[in-house]
Amino acid sequence: MADALTEYVQHPDFCFLMSELTVAAGDQEMARCAAELIGAIHIGRGVWSTAPTETAPRTSIPSTLLRDYLEEWACHLPFADEPAN
Repeated sequence: MADALTEYVQHPDFCFLMSELTVAAGDQEMARCAAELIGAIHIGRGVWSTAPTETAPRTSIPSTLLRDYLEEWACHLPFADEPAN
């Protein structure tokens, strides 16, 4: 989930609503772990930021974030009948 979020945002510092990340992750504990893995902390009112001492751009997280990331990642896996390099 952390990889999906950082790849989606493509910006070193940003803030987001934990409620949106929770919906995307499908689980509050997974969302919190992902936020902590990217170094985000709660700055108030359900907003988490990777740059708590500065103004960071707000990112809206799509509810399909994890699914979209996994689908994109799966496209790069070799099929069973293809030799792995």
